[in-house]
Amino acid sequence: MISGALSKRYARALVDAEGGPPAPPGPAAEAAARGLEAAGRDLEAFAQLLRGHRDLRAFFANPGVQRGEKEAVLARLTADLGLGAVVVTFLRLLLERGRLAQFEAIVRMYRDLMDERLGRMRAEVSTAAPLDETTQGRLAARLAAVAGKTVVLDTKTDAGLLGGMVARMGGTVYDGSLRAQLARVREQLLRG
Repeated sequence: MISGALSKRYARALVDAEGGPPAPPGPAAEAAARGLEAAGRDLEAFAQLLRGHRDLRAFFANPGVQRGEKEAVLARLTADLGLGAVVVTFLRLLLERGRLAQFEAIVRMYRDLMDERLGRMRAEVSTAAPLDETTQGRLAARLAAVAGKTVVLDTKTDAGLLGGMVARMGGTVYDGSLRAQLARVREQLLRG
């Protein structure tokens, strides 16, 4: 299994290749941010492909398959997905070094390093029903005020919540679910 330190090293190499050294605000920083975002989208597209095809993951992990065959399949897949040149080179490097099986860990680390470089934080938000764009914008603004950074929402629906929302940001959980609110009311009534 790939260690956290090794996955971070691979991810950092890609962040540095796409984003270059950190730059002061301006056109260079904006161009670097666009490059980082584009590479992130490419990595996620390839990760989704692997997640959706167990046989493809098994193909790349199979030591009995010649590396030339794997390279040909990788080249075809990256072309079909329209991935950028730097990400394609990165995927070839992972294949060559036998690290493609640990791709998910590297992608997660890339996303964390990219967010750090861009001065933002991710919040996982679970709600009983999907949030519209306006509500997502207001929620992101409120969480950004708490975090002191730009906040990117990763939203999902959870029918078990009944109502309200639960947000996880950094190591903190903000529980505004109906269940939690009812529990607080019950606790106050029992104390009273």
